[in-house]
Amino acid sequence: MQTKWIWIDKEGEDLYTEFIGDFLMNDTGRYVLKLACDGIYAVYVNQELAMFGQSSDYPDNKLYDKKVIGSYCKAGEYNQIRILVWNMGIDTQNYIRSNPALWFEITRNGEKL
Repeated sequence: MQTKWIWIDKEGEDLYTEFIGDFLMNDTGRYVLKLACDGIYAVYVNQELAMFGQSSDYPDNKLYDKKVIGSYCKAGEYNQIRILVWNMGIDTQNYIRSNPALWFEITRNGEKL
C-alpha cells in the first residue's frame, strides 16, 4: 500500500486517539471509506457509527477495510468523519506490537476526494 500514515506525536501503551475531519458530498455517487490502522478502530460519520473493527494484518503486511458510507452522508453538505483508534502498544496473544498509525481515504465513484 503506497500511502501516508498518520499518528499523534506520542507512543506508549494503551493509547486512544481521535482523528476528525470533514468532506463535501456534492452528489449521490458511491462514497467508500478505506481504512487501516495499528489497533482497534471505530468510525463515525455525522455522529453515526459507520464501521468498527480490528486491523487483521501483520506489521509488514498491511491490509485495509472498506465500507460504502454514502447512506451516512448528506448530499450538498460537509460531512464529519471521526475515527477513534486504540493502540495497545504491547505484544499480546493476538496482537504484535507495531508503530501506531492510521491510514484512510474516502473515494467517490473510485476517485479520491
